[in-house]
Amino acid sequence: MSGRQDSNLRPPAPKAGALTGLRYAPKLFHILMELCLSFKAMQR
Repeated sequence: MSGRQDSNLRPPAPKAGALTGLRYAPKLFHILMELCLSFKAMQR
């Protein structure tokens, strides 16, 4: 066996869909928070 390390030690790259999902997650979270706050305000 040679002294070189295996070149396949890195984990597989994330899929493009996962990256776009992470990009939109903060926006979605913000929208949900706004909806919850407005719903609570309407109940008063």
